[in-house]
Amino acid sequence: MEEADEMVTPGEVLGKATDLKAGKGAYAASHNNTIYASLTGFRRIQAPPPASNDKRPTVEVTGHKAHGPVPEPGSVVIARVTKVMARTASADIMCVGPKSVREKFTGIIRQQDVRATEIDKVDMHLSFHPGDIVRAVVLSLGDARAYYLSTAKNELGVVSAESSAGATMVPISWTEMQCPLTGQIELRKVAKVVNMSSCSSSSFSLLKPLTFPSTPCPSPALLFHNNPIYIPFKTTANHSKTLHLSKRLTIPFALTESDSPKSLQPDLQTLLQQLADSFDLPSDYFSQLPNDLRLDLNDAAFDLSNGPVIDECGMELGKTLLNLSRAWESADTSTSYALASKVPLLANSLTDSAKSAFGRRLVAAGRRFQAMGQYGQGELQKIAKAMNAAGKLLPASSMSATTEEQPKTETRMFKFGELQVEVTSEKANIGAAIGFVFGILSWQIAQGIQSIPESSLEYANDNALLLAKSLRGALLAVFYSSTILSVFTTIGLLLLGRQLKSEGK
Repeated sequence: MEEADEMVTPGEVLGKATDLKAGKGAYAASHNNTIYASLTGFRRIQAPPPASNDKRPTVEVTGHKAHGPVPEPGSVVIARVTKVMARTASADIMCVGPKSVREKFTGIIRQQDVRATEIDKVDMHLSFHPGDIVRAVVLSLGDARAYYLSTAKNELGVVSAESSAGATMVPISWTEMQCPLTGQIELRKVAKVVNMSSCSSSSFSLLKPLTFPSTPCPSPALLFHNNPIYIPFKTTANHSKTLHLSKRLTIPFALTESDSPKSLQPDLQTLLQQLADSFDLPSDYFSQLPNDLRLDLNDAAFDLSNGPVIDECGMELGKTLLNLSRAWESADTSTSYALASKVPLLANSLTDSAKSAFGRRLVAAGRRFQAMGQYGQGELQKIAKAMNAAGKLLPASSMSATTEEQPKTETRMFKFGELQVEVTSEKANIGAAIGFVFGILSWQIAQGIQSIPESSLEYANDNALLLAKSLRGALLAVFYSSTILSVFTTIGLLLLGRQLKSEGK
């Protein structure tokens, strides 16, 4: 092999196709029989094999480093969502087709590219969350920093997502995914489940929606009909092997007669302790955050402690939240962890209203942490998940005792547009009385109009007389119809009032 010392770049002429053959890193143009370089590297010329009929040497370009796959328009990519904003979502591209990338490529999913229908009604925060794994197609190179991605097809969208409890959620519809631990349903732009080729360094297993057998099962069991699960692992020779599991996974669970939400929700103290443990970070973690994330941290501190926090959450917890927000604003990670560790103990003595107020503040601050995206090893997202889970459970725990003590009574609601009125036997009787009075008035007006003789109608011309007679007939029809409708309404409301009264007994 003969090696040239010159460095070539894409598009440089390497020689004529009549004298050389194009090898790796080179291509021949058919219109002028010229060979050009397709990448940056060193030009090498290799002698033909002795047994070859073609005696032309091969020219190739050897790059100075190995290049991984590069996203192109039309390529299907796998990406991890890092940040969700009002009109766009940012994502890091991990795979192009079946191959994993070796360089960092950033993608942007715009609001108009989330789905193909009802584009103006798309809510980015209800379609993607930071940490979601999405399958998308590359539209174009949007700018110098990111590719434009689209999920506007059935097979594109979220393929894997974690719930606030940390479990991998199961898709149950095109727009919903459910946590198998808590049963909580979260909104996503869900991708149609199809088999995927594994990437060179990682593979994704996509759960199908939960399906239940048509015939009754002999024992209460939940069946997960999964795609075959691929578990990649590395060997010492740096070759990726795959363990293939295709057996149906059956997970038995116990059924209880209780409808209490406690059977589906984790323990509140456990979630609060997880929240406290999520702040166990290096002492300089908050101070090392970039400026934009420091601003988000200050916003989270404001949402946690703004307003009458002591009046709403109590003296001890209110002061703790105020000190915790000050620690976030001053980027004091150690003090933040010490104060967060007190929260599980203080929550036991809270009243129902204080729990609800504390839960709202945790959810508001958790959204700020969630908007910070994937930073470091995902510590901020762990804090966001713990805050959201505990914040959503606090109001439910304050209402659980009242819900268990007071049996649910069925109520009937009358809806007219945005107006909603509860229907009771007393209100039905009042409505019947109003309908009866309105019927009598309509009857009296109709009788008064009919008692006017036509001979008394005197007008200047025949057209005016004809118009007056038509108006008289129309008024009679309206008021007689109103009388009949009032009678039926009165009878119906009386019957409804009796029925509601008997049900109340």
